[in-house]
Amino acid sequence: MRRRTPATRVRRQCVVCGHLDTFFEIDSAQMKHFEALQRLEEAVVLHLQLDDTDSCYACIHWDANGCSMHLPEAGGTFATECSLFQKS
Repeated sequence: MRRRTPATRVRRQCVVCGHLDTFFEIDSAQMKHFEALQRLEEAVVLHLQLDDTDSCYACIHWDANGCSMHLPEAGGTFATECSLFQKS
């Protein structure tokens, strides 16, 4: 049985060189959902004030012994991936 997906697969071929490409088209409801998720992600990043230069050393959870949340990965630029990061 074929699995149903919210996208339609479309194959297109270049008339000049014959190159094949596959595209997935989604309906407008799905597109609106993805746009809402993108806006939510942007709002969270803005709220957390994260950028690529943030490091664990600028976090309120960082002390002389390292990360007070006991994250073994802590240090350096791990802060951009850490859900507990808060600027001090």
